[in-house]
Amino acid sequence: MDDLLHLLGQKAKYKEDQRAIEATYKQSSSPAVRKVPHQSNWRQQHNSQGMNSGNFTKQPALRELIMQQSKINLDIKARFDVNDKTLEYIIDKMDSFSSTTNNLFE
Repeated sequence: MDDLLHLLGQKAKYKEDQRAIEATYKQSSSPAVRKVPHQSNWRQQHNSQGMNSGNFTKQPALRELIMQQSKINLDIKARFDVNDKTLEYIIDKMDSFSSTTNNLFE
């Protein structure tokens, strides 16, 4: 529960920072405030190379990502199951050892 609250707090701080950056950018991008010589066409170049440039087509589909994560989760679960069996075996051996030593000293 604490981890969840911590994560939500971090996300809220991230959103606040993002809003502050956007506000600063909006203020500095107005023609009266912006003093960037020799880069009047920067905004046009940036927009043409921005998010609409087809970079998203190189990423795997959401379905593939979910399937990969599902495989990873199953692998981790299998490893945990093996670890649980190993720990149960060790606990059984320790119990039998403990009872044996108790019987010897009684």
